Amino acid sequence: MQLVFLVAAAAALAAGAALRGPLDGIRSERGLVSLMRRERIAEDPDLALLQLAPGGLRVIAVNYLWIRSQELKQDGRLYDARQLREAICRLMPYHSGAWSFLAWDMSWNISVATHTAAERWMWVYAGIELLRDKGLAASPRDLVLYRQIAWTFFSKMGGYTDEMHQVYKQRWAEQMDRLLGGPPLTGSTADAVEAFRPVAEAPASPAALRADPAAAGFLDRLDALGVGPDLGFIKYYNRYSDDPLRGRLLPLAREEAPEGPRRETVTRIASLMSDDDLEAPRAAVVAFVRRKLLREQYRMDPEWMLKLMERYGPLDWRSVHPHAIYWATMGLYRSLGLELEDIHAGAAAAKAEAYLKDPKVRQMRMGEFNRINTERTVLGALKSLTRVGRVTYSYGRTLNPARPARPVGVSFGPDWRFIKPAHDEYVFGGAALVGAKGRLDAETNVLRDGHVVFLSDAVVQLYIGGREADARDYYETMIELLKPKGEEYDLPLRDFVFRRVFREGPGPTFDLARAAWTSAMVRMYRALARGDMDEYGASRRFALGVYRRFREEIGKAPRFQAALDPFPVVERTFLTGLLLRPLAFGLRLPLLSKSVIYNAVGPSLQAAVYPDIAPALQRECLEEGLDFEKAFPPPARALPAGP
Repeated sequence: MQLVFLVAAAAALAAGAALRGPLDGIRSERGLVSLMRRERIAEDPDLALLQLAPGGLRVIAVNYLWIRSQELKQDGRLYDARQLREAICRLMPYHSGAWSFLAWDMSWNISVATHTAAERWMWVYAGIELLRDKGLAASPRDLVLYRQIAWTFFSKMGGYTDEMHQVYKQRWAEQMDRLLGGPPLTGSTADAVEAFRPVAEAPASPAALRADPAAAGFLDRLDALGVGPDLGFIKYYNRYSDDPLRGRLLPLAREEAPEGPRRETVTRIASLMSDDDLEAPRAAVVAFVRRKLLREQYRMDPEWMLKLMERYGPLDWRSVHPHAIYWATMGLYRSLGLELEDIHAGAAAAKAEAYLKDPKVRQMRMGEFNRINTERTVLGALKSLTRVGRVTYSYGRTLNPARPARPVGVSFGPDWRFIKPAHDEYVFGGAALVGAKGRLDAETNVLRDGHVVFLSDAVVQLYIGGREADARDYYETMIELLKPKGEEYDLPLRDFVFRRVFREGPGPTFDLARAAWTSAMVRMYRALARGDMDEYGASRRFALGVYRRFREEIGKAPRFQAALDPFPVVERTFLTGLLLRPLAFGLRLPLLSKSVIYNAVGPSLQAAVYPDIAPALQRECLEEGLDFEKAFPPPARALPAGP
């Protein structure tokens, strides 16, 4: 009998060895990274060791670790629970459900069980890191993991259900601002795309970078001072460079060089970062380091980021919504092989409808379900960008010149440059749903109602912002293509807008309210530039009225309080952004018009914005031959400049 068992065991081992090759082939075909390869063993020996455990024993271990991690979580020992949960994922590296659920639990559940802003952010970001850095390393073609990352950016960080959502937006903006800085001051879509192109096209290796003699010489001078092409270089660049687009959100204001031997070294580093003669090699190194950190620290592909900007518009990577678009589209590309031009919210939905109409198909495939949700995340993020896609710096909640400025923060406002891309996605998706001969107002277009709501909000924003021709075009397009039902859609454009803004019932949602008062401020400062004080006053009263109504009715909710500054701070932040990037608001303001606006506002508002606008406008005056002191005279007491 023992001999029989021995022969059976030998046969089983032989069969297992024979199956090793075919299984490795299937693993390679499905994009599952073999954890027993030499490079993977060297990278993560503990994980490789766990894979040697027989499958039956791993099941027992996973069950025990799961029960124990739940006990630790209930006892408040969150860090111990996290370690056990990561061990579960390491025992089941190809099981997307384990990675996805545990990451979701950290970002959504464990995070809200903590109390400080730092703890909240740590747990939310830990969920992203678990999937991005570890889950995708084992299963780089698993759409579920990409979808979960995208959803965390879009819903948890980009939404308002968590009262600390502004903390998440702020922390992420700080990271991206430190790495990539801000977009060009022109506000032009083309300029924003071209500003990012050097990062996407930067050399892929230090050796390739050193092929440029000037860049090699600059790297050698940095190396002699103990600075390498890494995050430390970026920090010095943000601190000492004269680049107006450098990172400014983190506290990296210029400081006096330290005392002692380090003083001379820091002084020489500062000189390298600001020497005009070194602008070209310095720019090459900046682009290289940004590309390197995007790939190594954030696991992002700069070439794909550039493609997204070329297709959708001037994505500001300091906002969370572009990252939702990135991870959703990258997942569809790596998992399903879809090129960017093939990714549309309605395409998967149309295919799903076809499945459900087939009597032979009783249940939609899970893969199609995942694709639908992933593509709709792209559409949702694009819609959000029209309301909150513009990122501006904010210098605190006080306008008292006697008090120093608080640490710099971020504010978000509507970006109308994304209205057309979002509308185009709706049209394409609807066409896919109704077929070549169908109409977009047909019931088979399941995106129709969302399209109507989106265009209605866009019409309100554009009309209040003074772009009545664009508002009328979208209003007529909505009525002609979608044929929305309701008496408000039979009204003239002006009446429709006021009905939407001041309709009965609860006040407007935060995004729509903010878009409304921002649009009114665009109109009011445009009127101020041409000296129309009547329209300026009316637009300002309208903006203030919308703000007050929102604040009185629902703006006091905890989830809105962190993002709702007092109106004077809102106006100050808006005016700063308008004078620096007017094209982001759809306006072309000549330098003289900016001067008219600046000199027409009150002295307290001048004092509030002057430290932030002065450097950029001084350069504009120099280029156009204007006297800066006369065009933008310093206020009697200017607020301290931000970092």
